[in-house]
Amino acid sequence: CDRHFLAHESKNQLNLGTMSPDVKQTAGETTYAVKSWYIHATLGLYFLLQCGAFFGCFFGIRGPNNEWPHAWWAFCFVGLAVALTFSQAKLLVRSVVRHANSFEFFNVYGESMRDVPLKKFDEIYVSDGCLGQYAYFVFTDDAVKEMEDERKCCKFCVVKNMTLYFIDMEGFRTDHGLNENHVFA
Repeated sequence: CDRHFLAHESKNQLNLGTMSPDVKQTAGETTYAVKSWYIHATLGLYFLLQCGAFFGCFFGIRGPNNEWPHAWWAFCFVGLAVALTFSQAKLLVRSVVRHANSFEFFNVYGESMRDVPLKKFDEIYVSDGCLGQYAYFVFTDDAVKEMEDERKCCKFCVVKNMTLYFIDMEGFRTDHGLNENHVFA
């Protein structure tokens, strides 16, 4: 598959040049871990968002004669927030293993989420953002359609773009032929 990534500049991102198919080949497997602050912040915010119903009911509902707090039953929403946060962790990428012809994504629990062949990506590049450097993966339309077809429900959960903050971004850049300007060599 003769794929080229063309350099272009958009409002928020800089695509990183041309990458020939032979640059994408690797001899072995390399694992790239996502920064832990990103995992903790994502799960923490998800938990707090799910607790909104608890805070609203427990502190917002008063009983007869204006008694407060009357809504002790609102604690069920805290349990729900815990359960939903742990289930969300199953969908959160914790590490990526680079094989010779694919990227395999693993969740927080270490389970393989998906092994995606390189031909299923439109673009893979590194860019700078307000939270530091990140790797940006863009799936092809066919890959997105395939992922949606595999899901019986929650098809809207499938994303075309994925942003990951790796611990060893320098290693990711080096392993994939990126120079210091984030341009594929």
